[in-house]
Amino acid sequence: MKPLVYAGITVSEKEVLELIPEAIVKPPAKQSDIISDVIELDPTHLFLIDGRFHQVLPVWPKELVYALMHPSLEGRVYGASSMGAIRAADVAAHGMIGYGRIFRWYYESVITDDSEVAVAYYVAKDGSCVQSTVALVDVRATLEALEPAIDPELLFLEAKRIHWTRRTKQTVLSKWKKLGFEFDGSFVEQKKIDAIGLLTNYKDLPVTGPIGVGPETLTHLFMAQFERERRVGEKKIGLEEIDAHVSLTNPYGRRIFEDANNRSLALILCDHMQIGCTPDERDYELAEFCTLNRISDVESLSKWKTDNACSSAELEILMVQRARLKKLHRSLRTSRQTRYATADVLSYLRSCDRLAPFINQVSVIDWPEDEQIESDDVALWKMLEQQAASRNIPLVANEEAFALDLGFGDTTNLRSALEKYRRLDLRSGS
Repeated sequence: MKPLVYAGITVSEKEVLELIPEAIVKPPAKQSDIISDVIELDPTHLFLIDGRFHQVLPVWPKELVYALMHPSLEGRVYGASSMGAIRAADVAAHGMIGYGRIFRWYYESVITDDSEVAVAYYVAKDGSCVQSTVALVDVRATLEALEPAIDPELLFLEAKRIHWTRRTKQTVLSKWKKLGFEFDGSFVEQKKIDAIGLLTNYKDLPVTGPIGVGPETLTHLFMAQFERERRVGEKKIGLEEIDAHVSLTNPYGRRIFEDANNRSLALILCDHMQIGCTPDERDYELAEFCTLNRISDVESLSKWKTDNACSSAELEILMVQRARLKKLHRSLRTSRQTRYATADVLSYLRSCDRLAPFINQVSVIDWPEDEQIESDDVALWKMLEQQAASRNIPLVANEEAFALDLGFGDTTNLRSALEKYRRLDLRSGS
């Protein structure tokens, strides 16, 4: 159980924890909060009660569609009371679970004005949110309970004429008094009733899971928001801020962006050539990735994901992409035969200004002649392991995969190259 609750105005953090002690309570949600928190926290339940909308962008319905499809939630996405009721009505057709009278009013179009749940609030010194105005839905519920002698619709319209930022209890009662209706009781707190009801009874509500949605539902517009506005790290830095920082402060920024774009173009080519990836190929890539990054166990992998702001789903996508790109590269090398990539490798090293160090390293080697000399019949994999160990190169693949991935074409050419280094070792007496 890892429930994630967005509240603070309608119900306080303390009230939420009294009902769900294990809950992670977040302040009222704004746009991209759900994207960021669902990925980072992997919650088992998501409750949207309070949201922000006036000075920031509100929660986008697509965020909740994304949450419905998230593996850890499996459709356990709930809404009630305030912003939650509005969005639950918006996304109910896709499986979001709404609760309470206010949700039903919106879902059945009894009310259509979003401002009926709006209230003004301020943040107290202790960090808690203090509501300072009355929500129109609470006025509506109060009048339904009172059944006053004066036309309740007239009283409701009089309260509605007051802007939500100034609709205090005193201003409403003052307006009603002028119409001849005096009321000295408390307003029905329908928003709070719905919120507490949801947090108390959510386990009894049916969960249908996502309905009629899939990866194709997440449009390019949503993915642009996802990639730009998702926030990571302890200080919740937006991904766009990291992107901009690389652009403006890293001397290799241009190279980084060119490589990133080249990767995207290669993935487009994979789509065009219908290059897929099996689960075994994905798992193999993860094993190789862990070896290359010195990730030795599950705890190390978890730490790597945390340090790199990478969710389990994003890591899986990354491994699938790596596997597809590897297959694309192999098809390229196969079509061009053995070591025909030499010119491309050299051009790339020149473009990165990294060729000179390699030339200097190679020039000091006393290369043996190409004549055949007798050597011990050492297995190819053992020779490869010895060479890798001497150069601190991590090995995961077998010799055939290594030969293909590094452009040797086949194991015969790989053995020929390794024999040259063995001759150097024999000549030096090592």
